[in-house]
Amino acid sequence: MIAVALVGFGYAAAPDNDFSGGNSDSAKAQALIEKHFPERQGDTLTLAIKADKGIDDPAVRRKIEKVIADLDASPITGPITSPYQDSNLVAKDRHIARTTIPLTEEDAKKTEVKSLVDVVKQASGDGVSLGLGGNPGREGRDTRAGAGR
Repeated sequence: MIAVALVGFGYAAAPDNDFSGGNSDSAKAQALIEKHFPERQGDTLTLAIKADKGIDDPAVRRKIEKVIADLDASPITGPITSPYQDSNLVAKDRHIARTTIPLTEEDAKKTEVKSLVDVVKQASGDGVSLGLGGNPGREGRDTRAGAGR
């Protein structure tokens, strides 16, 4: 059995760890994504949600859905999946949820991301804590907002 494994390694394809572009599989996959899913080209942010009364409380739900709609309407965000659409984004006790916010620009400007942070900060309160986190761009900007209000 070991001999078969060793023979198999001898005839295996050469490893290709070049992800820099050109004709690599990674570069081809990136080109397909850019062509067919342009809204998925940038970095992502995560919206974290904590609701004292649970996310199914009618007032809480209206607040969360408005924040998601406002974030989704931004010209720098791609389609956002609501935690009400995907149960995997909600904790079992239904008091904690999250969603991912795709940025359409690979290097979103700090001022553009700040407008998203402001939306989240303004909506946080009245038993609903919202936080926006992530690392958009290559400059290590701090996008944390609103948690614990």
